[in-house]
Amino acid sequence: MKTDTIILFFFSLLFYACSNSPNQGIAEKPNIIIIFADDMGYGDLSCYGNPVNKTPNLDKLANEGIKLTSFYVAAPVCTPSRAGLLTGRYPIRHLPGNLGPESKHGLPQSEVTIAEILKTEGYATAAIGKWHLGHATPALLPTGRGFDMFYGLPYSNDMIKPWVQTDTALMMYENEKRIREVGYVQEGLTDEYTQKAIDFIDQNK
Repeated sequence: MKTDTIILFFFSLLFYACSNSPNQGIAEKPNIIIIFADDMGYGDLSCYGNPVNKTPNLDKLANEGIKLTSFYVAAPVCTPSRAGLLTGRYPIRHLPGNLGPESKHGLPQSEVTIAEILKTEGYATAAIGKWHLGHATPALLPTGRGFDMFYGLPYSNDMIKPWVQTDTALMMYENEKRIREVGYVQEGLTDEYTQKAIDFIDQNK
C-alpha cells in the first residue's frame, strides 16, 4: 500500500511541507512543499529579482513549482503567522500575538489544522523545526494537532538569555518528550532539522 506523506518543517527560518506521489502515473494527491520563513520577504530571493542575495536552491524550487507573486502572510510576527497558515483563518480570531517561554495557552483545540485535514486524505504528517503555537501541554504540541511526529523547538530559538530574560530552558522535543536543552550555540540546528526531514521522507515513501 502506497503512503502519502506530508512534512511540516518549521524552522526559525523555514517551514516545509512535503509529500510523496501516491502513484507512478498521474498523481491524484500532490507532493507539497511549503517553505515558511521568518523575517524574509519575497524580495530577498534572487528568483524574485534581488540583485545581491544568491539563492540558487530556492530558485530551483521556484522554477520547478509554482511562484506566487501576490501572496501575503496573515501577520508580521511568528505565532499568528503560523496560526493563519495552519488554519486558513485570520489569527486575530485565535492567536493574535506571539507566545513566549512561559505561555500556558496555544492554538485553540476548536481550530482545525491543515495537518488534521490532510490526515483524513491518507497523508503521514510530521512537524520539524520551530512550532511556536503552544507547548504547555501535550495537546498543544504538533502531535496533538494532527501531526504523527514532531522534532524541534516549542518556540523561537532566540527566546533565551541574553536576548530574552527568562529562566525557562529552551528544550528540543521529540514528539512530546523533551530530549535536551538548546543553548546559545546553535550552528547545527539547520543540518539536524534537514536530516530529520530526509529520514521521515525515506521512512514514509
